[in-house]
Amino acid sequence: MDSVLARAVATLHDDGDLRAARVLFEQAWQESPGDPQAALGLAGLWVHEHRDAAAAALLELRLTQALAADPPGPLRTRLRARLAAEAGYRDGSPDAVLAVVEEARAGGDPVALAEALSLAHHCLLGPAQAGLRHRLARELLGVAAGTGRRGDLLMGMLWHTADLFLAGDLLAERRLAALTDALAERDHLAVGYVAAAMRVMLSIRAGRLDHAEWLAAGCADRGRQAGDEDTDGWHGGQLMAIRWFQGRITELLPMFDDLAHAATLSVVDRSPLAGLAVAAAAAGDRARAAAVLARIRGAGLAHLPTGSSWLVTLYGVVEAAHLLGDAGLAAEAAALLAPHARLPMTASLGIACFGAAEHALGVAALTTGDLDAAVAHFRAAVRDNQTLGHRPAALHSRRRLAEALQRRDQPGDAEAARHELDTAGVEAAGLDVAAGAEEIVGRDAERARLLHLAADAREGHSRAVVVSGAPGIGKTTLLDDLATAAHGFRVVRAAGVEFEADLPFAALAALTRPLLPLLEQLPAAQAAALRGAFGLTDDLAAAPVERFAVGAATLSLLAAAADDRPLLCLVDDAHWLDRASAEALLFATRRLLAEPVLVVFATRPGTGFAAPGTSTVDVGGLDGAAGAALLRRCGIGSAAVAERLLAATEGNPLALRELAGALTGEQRAGRSQTGAVSKWMAGSGGLNASPRPARRAAPDRPGPGAETTPVTPGHNPGIPARPQPTPEPRLAPTPTSIQPLAEPLPTTDRIERAFTDRVAALTGDEQAALLVCAAAGTGTPALLARALTALWLSPSALDPAIRAGLLLEDGETVRFRHPLVRSAVYHRALPAQRRAAHAALAGACVTADDADRRAWHLSLSLVGPDDAVADALDQTAGRARRRGGLVAEATALERAAAFTVAPEPRGERLARAAHTWTSAGAVEHADALLDDALRLVTGARGRLRALAQRGYLAMLRDDPDDALAAIVAEVDRCGEEEPLQAARSLSLAVNGPMRRLDVEGMLRICTRAAELAGDVVPHPDLPKIAIRLAHAAVLAARPEGALLARRSVAVCLGDVATGRDADGAAAELGDVLHWIEEHDTAGRLFDHDVDGARRLDDVSLLAYTLPLRARLRLRTGRVAAAYADALEGVELAETMGLAVNTAEAYTALAQVEAVLGRHDGCAAHAAAALGLASGHLGVEVYARSALGVAALTAGRHDDAVAELGRADDLLRAGGVVEPAFVPVAADLAEALVKTGQTRAAHTVADRLAAAVTATGLAGLGATTARVRALLADDGAAYETAVAAFTAAVPLPVELGRTHLAYGQWLRRTRRRGPAREHLTEALNLFTAAGADAFAELARAELAPSSTRTGPAGSAVEHLTPHEWRIAYAAAEGRTSREIADRIVLSVRTVDYHLGNVYRKLGIRSRRELIALLHGVTQPPP
Repeated sequence: MDSVLARAVATLHDDGDLRAARVLFEQAWQESPGDPQAALGLAGLWVHEHRDAAAAALLELRLTQALAADPPGPLRTRLRARLAAEAGYRDGSPDAVLAVVEEARAGGDPVALAEALSLAHHCLLGPAQAGLRHRLARELLGVAAGTGRRGDLLMGMLWHTADLFLAGDLLAERRLAALTDALAERDHLAVGYVAAAMRVMLSIRAGRLDHAEWLAAGCADRGRQAGDEDTDGWHGGQLMAIRWFQGRITELLPMFDDLAHAATLSVVDRSPLAGLAVAAAAAGDRARAAAVLARIRGAGLAHLPTGSSWLVTLYGVVEAAHLLGDAGLAAEAAALLAPHARLPMTASLGIACFGAAEHALGVAALTTGDLDAAVAHFRAAVRDNQTLGHRPAALHSRRRLAEALQRRDQPGDAEAARHELDTAGVEAAGLDVAAGAEEIVGRDAERARLLHLAADAREGHSRAVVVSGAPGIGKTTLLDDLATAAHGFRVVRAAGVEFEADLPFAALAALTRPLLPLLEQLPAAQAAALRGAFGLTDDLAAAPVERFAVGAATLSLLAAAADDRPLLCLVDDAHWLDRASAEALLFATRRLLAEPVLVVFATRPGTGFAAPGTSTVDVGGLDGAAGAALLRRCGIGSAAVAERLLAATEGNPLALRELAGALTGEQRAGRSQTGAVSKWMAGSGGLNASPRPARRAAPDRPGPGAETTPVTPGHNPGIPARPQPTPEPRLAPTPTSIQPLAEPLPTTDRIERAFTDRVAALTGDEQAALLVCAAAGTGTPALLARALTALWLSPSALDPAIRAGLLLEDGETVRFRHPLVRSAVYHRALPAQRRAAHAALAGACVTADDADRRAWHLSLSLVGPDDAVADALDQTAGRARRRGGLVAEATALERAAAFTVAPEPRGERLARAAHTWTSAGAVEHADALLDDALRLVTGARGRLRALAQRGYLAMLRDDPDDALAAIVAEVDRCGEEEPLQAARSLSLAVNGPMRRLDVEGMLRICTRAAELAGDVVPHPDLPKIAIRLAHAAVLAARPEGALLARRSVAVCLGDVATGRDADGAAAELGDVLHWIEEHDTAGRLFDHDVDGARRLDDVSLLAYTLPLRARLRLRTGRVAAAYADALEGVELAETMGLAVNTAEAYTALAQVEAVLGRHDGCAAHAAAALGLASGHLGVEVYARSALGVAALTAGRHDDAVAELGRADDLLRAGGVVEPAFVPVAADLAEALVKTGQTRAAHTVADRLAAAVTATGLAGLGATTARVRALLADDGAAYETAVAAFTAAVPLPVELGRTHLAYGQWLRRTRRRGPAREHLTEALNLFTAAGADAFAELARAELAPSSTRTGPAGSAVEHLTPHEWRIAYAAAEGRTSREIADRIVLSVRTVDYHLGNVYRKLGIRSRRELIALLHGVTQPPP
């Protein structure tokens, strides 16, 4: 028992470990209930310790039980002191505990007196008791020496330090330093936690708010380690101060709500309620703010407990009252604050400070309309805050002073207000504070536009916008302003970083980091895609991330984040986004519609960032008045000087500030003639800056003309092996004079040159350290410290650059104030100096997460090939591939090839890079790389692979002949060495003759490929070779084609146990089986690849397969399903951006639209297809087939003959015998009959009959019978045609067309009864299939006045394609979540479209929708 107590006492008082001490004291109490030392220990160090009501009652019971045991005098005094302190703290009356202090003094026990003094001090933290509190703290310091417990001395030092902070005494920081030194000798968790909180407060006072937030997070971790129960409350108070001065208080609404209702909230602390009131009022929730204020006010503010947070609580009341316009409440609070006007408004033991109380009195005076008092109070607040060293508070008070002066508007007030705003602008430089709205000059239109978009988003209308402007024009300022003004939004932001442009999803990961807890709400596949993209999984065997899957997951994540409140995504420097992040974000923003989301991209014009369809806010230079106002704030008093500066800078705000800062006071006033402005206009900026070396499009890379310094593999040049004298200067030398350039430089270059003045003022070591930062782009302090140490530089060498405003440091990262600063530093250095910096950074990248950066820095540090670096870059490419970063993978592979020593592997890496660049859409660049690869690769396999890739590129460009001829030649030369690779490459070459519809050429190539593949056909690893041979043979109507196609089914589908991954082979085979009327098997094959593609998120395979399945479904009478497939195929193909794929998808959609009767859409999509793939005869045949059917159903028979005749001519010229490939012959024959060209129609019919004889296809035979009946004009022939369909595969539309033709013939022969029977049957078949164009023909024949019936009513025709797809999916019984996942929209957007569908169709539920569309969505019986 005694040992447990001894350990517990030491743990509490010597170590300050509240959590561990509680466990030990609880153990002691359980072993000996009623023990006074155990009871005292359970009470802890502080009063209350934020116990909830039950815990507080239990503690009081235990203390009472221990006191009832009549312990010895000192223990009895300590128990009474604790009980009195707990009651006094709760009731706001310290009299009882002060009486126990007197008793302890009389008792003479130092431990009892130390505890009584400490507890009494804690009960006296209100501002009115400062004097007594000071005396108690000083007495505790004296008593602590005799207690034998180090914690008592530390508590005395802590209380004394807190008193000084609460009083605004400037000695407080010195006392904190002494306390910190004492803790450095041996830590005390509880006291150290409070000391850390005080350091957070000092960082807030210094205006380093980002750094303060980082410190606050570490402080919270320390509090949890110490076991402090109010860690979240203190962290909330720190964040409240930080967000207040950042202008982002509304972000804390949820946190304030949680803290205000926490069970552990102190009964004397109303500050979380005050924070909640201010945040709610700022967010526009007036009712909530008023309700919270009423709760605080209670019977009156005078009854508020005057504890440590009393001043902060009253300040919050004043600010909330001001926002609500409650003058009475503001006056009531001001009356209580007035006696303490000179005190700082500090929370608790110094955890947060909001500045001088004079400021609160000024706000209250503004609210009550006493503007004279407001001016006086704010002036006093500026003075007091400056004395306090609280830079954000001083700035805040100065802005409010300007507001008060403007509102008072007495003589001289306007000028005084301008002066205050000018001074505020200067003071704001270098502070992490929100820009005051009054400080943003000349941007009213841009700000209004952005705020309007934010208002739209708040109402549930998704918006995206690109803010475009030159460097330094103020884009970031606009983003900061929007973040401040978007009250109630969840704000996430990120910026593109130039040196991270090759790291896949780097920017997306940074943007969505605060949203990652929401991953659990996403579908499992999408969550896995994001984890893989962000490198949050250790599964190296996982399949590579599909980039479109990441786009879909990004969409879902943004929608989930906007579920409870609007979301604002700010993306700065979008021109430096890595390609993968940009694609994912643009993919998501294009599909956001009904979510409260606003996405803002800021970019430079002409830099390659493109967001088609996204609105743009163009930001130009400031006009004369705005520019002059900005210059006045920079101290430019001369109108003539201002005019020259505006002309020189074109109104660029950053340029104006920098040039104004480079002038002397005399020059600013216009009293001194200087060439500074002239030199700036000429490009020198009036600075001693050397002309910058010519900039290259890419970093140094080996090649002709490169430096030839001998480099051994793995050697990092530029890092000395031992300390050496530091040469001056370390960067490129600066000339002492400058000759004006012949032509003025662009403003961007002028700004860069202006920054070099600050760089030139640094020492050589400081410039070298700055170059390391420039080479890193953005780095952590630890990374930079390691790199600087490698160069024998001290991390402190960066301090002058930070003080000069060139660098910003927030504890987590060191970054440049503006990208142009980094650019100026980096490009001012000589190549050897840059390489040394990169070498040091490579050595500093020591963690697994830094492997990619290490590889890149290594590559930038060398001047010649190095296989080790090449291998590292190859590994980087592999990681990028797993994460779905195509551009990053391709770039790394290309860079790896450049560092590969031997020609053969270098060429192979170039070929791999070309393959990846092709997937990323950079076709021309890939082609150039293949040129290099083919010059280096000599091996048969490598050359065949490279040539196959070239053939694929040529196919994408729709000009494959030359490249495919090269494949054939290479196969003839070395095919026997690598037969399987030769077969694979040759199989690809079939695209050339296929494009020309050259059946004989296809047969020749495919036969040779099959011979190379070996005796087993289809080859289990290369089924496409057999499938393409079957394809060609079927087109030629050779019977072995159908046999080979049937044999290939098992290989494509696999057995039930193993199956086969979807790779397009099944889809290719399904197309062939479609032509030979094996529709069920074809459907299974298409479904196999569609389902597999969805499972793998393989968008390219979906874009290929869906149009093929659409044609099958159209042929078999499932028109609505065909339409859904075609629409999705077009959307995906457009997303991929490949011309031929998109053209083929357009033709499938046009064919469906022709049957639906949507003739305008059919014409538009057919024309688009012909435009995208001119010269691709297969695309042309499909397009003209669609146009011909549309003309036929519209009664434009001459047009039908022209379009269908052209398609038929192309097919026959190429040797296509199989009429089902593109079934134009029967339609052409019908059009010829209706235009009186019976001889030509007979010719077509004869060809159809010959094809039936050759293939034996029953469906084709039934269609041919209809053509014969049209020509025979005989009832018996029509009866034969109708009967022929009973033996054929189900072709409901074709059967309907036969009934329609028969019914028309019967009407012409005046047999109206039988005619109506056949026409009605035709109408029923068309209606069930959804073939609206033919259904209209049947209705017209039945009766001119007949009403339209059936599910595909006129209202359905008015649905947009998106609405149709969603309505169709809903009618299939899919949920909104399932629909959203399938067509890559958010659930809310799906519901939005469904709402439009219901309105257009006049229905109210899914049940009605299913009933209405039942006939359309179901396949015919």
